[in-house]
Amino acid sequence: MASEPVIKAYKELYPEDEIVMSVITPGGFDVAQRLKGKLLMEALYAPFDLPFAVKRFIKAIKPDELVILETEIWPNLLHLTRSSGARICLINGRISDKSLPRYRHFKWFIRWALSYFDRILVQTETDLSRYLELGACKERTQVAGNAKFDQISEPLNEEARMELMREFHLSPGTPVWVVGSTRTAEEESCILDAYARLLEEIPDLVFIHAPRHIERSEEIAAFMRSRGLEPVMRTELKETLHPPKQIILNSFGELANVYALADVAFVGNSMLPPGGGQSPLQPLAQGTPTLFGPYMTNFRDIVAMMKSSQTGWEVRDANELFSKAMQIIRDNELKTRIRSDGPALIRKNRGASRIYAQTMAELLDKTNSNPQ
Repeated sequence: MASEPVIKAYKELYPEDEIVMSVITPGGFDVAQRLKGKLLMEALYAPFDLPFAVKRFIKAIKPDELVILETEIWPNLLHLTRSSGARICLINGRISDKSLPRYRHFKWFIRWALSYFDRILVQTETDLSRYLELGACKERTQVAGNAKFDQISEPLNEEARMELMREFHLSPGTPVWVVGSTRTAEEESCILDAYARLLEEIPDLVFIHAPRHIERSEEIAAFMRSRGLEPVMRTELKETLHPPKQIILNSFGELANVYALADVAFVGNSMLPPGGGQSPLQPLAQGTPTLFGPYMTNFRDIVAMMKSSQTGWEVRDANELFSKAMQIIRDNELKTRIRSDGPALIRKNRGASRIYAQTMAELLDKTNSNPQ
């Protein structure tokens, strides 16, 4: 997903160049397939990092340049790509708090791997210092920003938001809590504890729950029913006669827009260890006050930005989740401010994709200026 705005920016500069994307997960493959024929010439699974497999991979594609996102370090891929004469670039680089100790333990190997990169472009100053500590060449490494800001769309306009409200059977003024990207039953239990208390104070509160993996929708629905709730699947809303109080978002690709319906959002995979979090940029882009747990290590810099701008808050347990959600739902002045401040923060941090695309072009000895 983070690669899409980079590829789009590159194709705007050099539309005739051909791009092949390789992935390692089924979810990544589904996303890549949707870009095939539009931004990509081909989408495929990466080879196992074994010499014979990588050699066949390189022989088939004949790359002029290998672009790696974040921190994918495959020694045979790097070595054999370099041996083929192709350039190598790392973009949107990051090293998480969790990964850093492990990389330090194998610093000799990481230093060797990083030596293959012609350029290393990272998200933040923290990432820069970590890459340099691990042996990256200072002259080839720089901060360029986070491409994920360029991936985030503009807020829904009022007409589209009202249409989405009608689809969800929401009346104007109905309070809504959207919970996104949960992964475990333990975290969902904490969330439902908070929701039960919120219902006592705000009886008309509508709860929209989007699990990280939609195949868990039935499992979550059964769990909610065991707690006396009556969830309705998003795919069944058209047949629903009465406005539901609990909705499970079992459709793909809608969560970003659904956050526009919320008075408050909670971003999952963050309440309990090991967590890591999911991106809070989608609710931020819709101007929705956002809550997250203490285990957001994969998004540390975005979380720090949201805390400092008071567009997002950390909550440590069900009690804090209840208290902060209650406060936000009842604070119309706060919600009005964030409706403006959230999208403004997204716009302020855009532009990394253009830098990445231009760097990719420079490594291929293309002009430094836009040919158009």
